[in-house]
Amino acid sequence: MSPMILLPDVLAGWPCTPNINRFHDEVAMEARGWMHSYNPLPLVAHMKFDRDDFPLVTSLTYPTVSRPQLRICADLTIWFLLFDHITDDSNGIAAKQLAMKLIMAMRYPDLPTPDKASVLIDMTRDLWLRTLAFSVPSAAQRLLRSTEDYILAVCKEAEDRDAKHVRGIQEYLTIRRGSAASEVIFLLALLHLDISDEAMEHPTVRELTDLGMNLICIHNDIYSYNFERAHGLHGHNLVTAVMQEKRLGVQDAITYSGEMFHNTAREFMQTIQNLPQFTPEDDKGLREHTLSMINWIVALDEWSLLTPRYFGNQRFQVRRTRMIELANEPEGMEYVFTDTQEEKSWRLTPLESVSMPLVPL
Repeated sequence: MSPMILLPDVLAGWPCTPNINRFHDEVAMEARGWMHSYNPLPLVAHMKFDRDDFPLVTSLTYPTVSRPQLRICADLTIWFLLFDHITDDSNGIAAKQLAMKLIMAMRYPDLPTPDKASVLIDMTRDLWLRTLAFSVPSAAQRLLRSTEDYILAVCKEAEDRDAKHVRGIQEYLTIRRGSAASEVIFLLALLHLDISDEAMEHPTVRELTDLGMNLICIHNDIYSYNFERAHGLHGHNLVTAVMQEKRLGVQDAITYSGEMFHNTAREFMQTIQNLPQFTPEDDKGLREHTLSMINWIVALDEWSLLTPRYFGNQRFQVRRTRMIELANEPEGMEYVFTDTQEEKSWRLTPLESVSMPLVPL
């Protein structure tokens, strides 16, 4: 029997409880219908995609936005996860080729789609035309820049997967903030607000946003590690980065990651207290920004434990006990230490993982 792993209770004491947008049912149906109309996936993958109920995380994340804004948020969430799903099976070159086409479609959505283009490009053009029509210009520009950063970060993830490369913790988090689409998620809550660059790019606001992005990355990677491990995708996961850098086994690395979350959360809450004041309009927008970051964490937690995305049929038991059975790594995708005279690095080799004592933060 595989060993059992205890997940940390990262949201103990979190100052927010789950709430759902009142337009959830109708918007979720429309968003799924929009994706089905393009038929972007094979039938089995399509069924799994529906089962994971991505519109639910959107409605939990944005409980107070208008119906039109919620629809854009739901469609964009589906679009992000489709791109992520498609590139999971792509090498770095193929991911980059698709990425450049998507970026062009976002920048120029009113241009005709090239012949034999990916269906994802057609979805991109339709989605961005609607997003631009709804959003204030400053918010649309921020969303475009951040989405491009997300696309390029996913390409780096694909390149790392090709090279079997595991990054150190801080370098990994820099990439992961992009590949998790964490800033995009925050910006979707602000599409209707004209917040100045002076406010959004102020060093303290930027620090708060980066901390919020780190919280999403850490939380998601703790919960998704076992799922990604089972599919051989765990090279791009914080738990694996911690195992590499701190020379820990899986349980200790997950515990360490939980402590990272709590330390980051404390710093995040303290930074909120230090936010400067701007114009009344900017201050209102920054309050929305702060609340959306706080809410996104609890929405991610709730969705992860309500849907089978990460924990399958065991999700309700995991919610009660926080225990999961450690998945086996696919053959040839096992992560172990190898020491050389020049460096201590990771390589993919068919050996057992080495468990070592936890190094305190």
